[in-house]
Formats: sequence, C-alpha cells, structure tokens
Amino acid sequence: MTNTGSVAGREVVQIYVSKPETTLEQAALELAGFGKTQLLAVGESETLTIVIPVDALTSYDTQNSLYFIDKGTFTFSVGASSADIKDTKSLVYDELTVTKDVENIATPDTDFDYIQKDSYKIPTAEELNSNIAKGKTATDNGHEGDYVASNALDGDYITRWSGLGTTESIHKFTVDLGEVYEIGKIVICWEAVQAPYTLSVSRDGQSFESLGIFSASEAYVDEHNLYGEEIRYIRVSVPKGGYCSIFEFEAYEATEEDKANRPEGGLKKENIAIGKTVTATDHEAAYIKDYAVDGNYETRWGSLPSGEAWLQIDLGEVTRVSGLNLYLESAWVPYRIEFSKDGKTYETVYNGQKDELTVLLTELDTEVRYIRVYREGANWFSIIELEVYQ
Repeated sequence: MTNTGSVAGREVVQIYVSKPETTLEQAALELAGFGKTQLLAVGESETLTIVIPVDALTSYDTQNSLYFIDKGTFTFSVGASSADIKDTKSLVYDELTVTKDVENIATPDTDFDYIQKDSYKIPTAEELNSNIAKGKTATDNGHEGDYVASNALDGDYITRWSGLGTTESIHKFTVDLGEVYEIGKIVICWEAVQAPYTLSVSRDGQSFESLGIFSASEAYVDEHNLYGEEIRYIRVSVPKGGYCSIFEFEAYEATEEDKANRPEGGLKKENIAIGKTVTATDHEAAYIKDYAVDGNYETRWGSLPSGEAWLQIDLGEVTRVSGLNLYLESAWVPYRIEFSKDGKTYETVYNGQKDELTVLLTELDTEVRYIRVYREGANWFSIIELEVYQ
C-alpha cells in the first residue's frame, strides 16, 4: 500500500472470495480477510500480509450437515471495499473435499424448499463420503518415526505416512480394501515425493499388475481412474532414494460413467517391447540392457557415465506404433529418442531434457523397427522401462 494522497492517513485492505457454484449457489462476494495500514506519510508504503483461513473457503451443506470446499475456481478480490475492487486473482481447486462432518441438532419440524438453482445438485452424504479406503488396512516396508502407513487412511489431511528417506530399497505403500471392489477414482494427496512413482493393483495381494509410472502433479494431488477394475489391493512404489510422504490416500467405487468410459482393451495396452532384442553400448554393474524391456518397474538398465551411451530395441519387423513410454531412473544429461526402419538411418522423434524422467508419446502414428534412446554427453543415465504400443 502506498499513500498517493496529499495528507497522511491509514487505509483498510479487504479481501473477498467468490466461491465456485459447482455444488451450491453462492454469494457474489464474501469477506475472507482484512488488514489496516499504520499511519502512512505522503508517498510512504507498507506491505500488508493477510492470511485467508481455510474456513473462509468452506461451504455448509444443510441437507447433509457437512462443511466442504467445493471444486472449481475461487476468485479473490482485493480493495478498500466490495464496491472498490482494485485487483483479482483466481485459484482452481480440483476436488470437492469434506472438511468437517457434523450433526444437525436443531432441525425444523416441517420440510421446506431449499433456495437453489435447478441446475445445481447437492450431493448426498454417501456421495461426499464414499472414500472406501478410509479406515482400511495399510502396510509399508519401512516408515519414518511415527509417520505410519495407517495415517494415510485416517481421513485427516494433517497426519501422514512417510517412507524412510535413507532406505536402500524401493518404498512400498500398500492398501488392503478388505474385499474386492469395482474401483473408479483413486486420489493420492502427497506431502512430498521426489521421484516418479509406480501404481499397481491386485485381487489377491500376491500378483500385482503395474499400471504405469507417474510424476506427481504440481499441486501434489494426483487422480487416477481405474474405470471399474475389480481390485482389493493397491500399491504405490517409489524408487530408492526418492523421499515420499502421503497425507491421504483415497479410493472410490466406480460410477456408471466410469465404467462406460473404460478404455478398449483394459487399463493398459499390450507393451510390444517386452522380450524383444536389445542392444546397448555398455551397462553399469548388474543393471543389464534386458532390464529396460522386462515389464518390471523395479529393475533398470544403467549406462557407464563416460563415453558414448545408447540403448536400442529391435521390434523384429517394421511395425506401426501409436505410443511410446520412457521411464528413467536418472538423466544427468539431455537425451533423444530415435526411430529407424533399417537400423542405419535414424530420425529424432523426441528431445529429452536433463532430469526429465518420464516421457509419454501418446499420439504417434509411425512405422518403425528400431527404437534407440541416445544419451547426449557423458554422465549417469538409467532406463527403468521402455514401452511401445501399437
């Protein structure tokens, strides 16, 4: 705040929030916070810090007696009053989150109509509280102090599970839902994760199917849809040395819409690179070239840090491919992905940057036989898995 007037004075700064009307009809503006400057001389400035409490973002569902933060766009307006707005900023909240479940103890004796637009649908208590992972069993292969696995299933976004940051093995966090469910949405609320993670599922807790390797979103809230897959066990794995901590892990039963949108062929297409012939310039210790196409996200090929380095797979014949996934354990230098039909002339289809550990090329329509990942420069470089899809 700067006093641009001709006399000394104070000013009140008010911040208003406009909540999304995804679920309920809302007021145009609600006061969320305010502050007042000290006495400012002409031309003098002061920086005010105004903290917006979480309660200022919540709404109350009278029918289901729940406080929640709705999903959608929150707009924050700042000014001297609601009639004198100087600037606005927006924040998108991806998921409806219940913050408090209470009980109405002073309800009216007669029914009455709720004031809401016809286009709004207030969710039922079951819809808002359908996290079937809450209170279920969670296990791990190591945790830090009191940050036990069960903390990630307690419905509290303050408590958390934390893997051992110094462990020499892969972090494994496993949820047992107690019985087989048709699973739709899975939500992972991270406190921190320093490496791409693997999501895998199982019916019996013995044989797990890996769904892929994922990088956490910038918001540290990741959502995956399993489209009605019958599942009892869900596992999150993070490579060794990759610190990881989960505030809350949620799982929801599939809706009819989830099932209708299930991808043709299931959750994951057939990876035609598995078991194909692999060549490479070299390998580090036991991290041999075949580990890059074995379908196992817990093995990897590692190159020596000096000299030229590349790994190539031969599909056996020229094949039309639609997608390619490359998952790296490390990339201390840039790299490129190259295609060739004859193993002699190569075309670069992607340039990867240093520390870019996940590449998903989903819109390919190319004929290729040889696929080569070429490291540009000398340094550590390691591939967890190279997947190819028709």
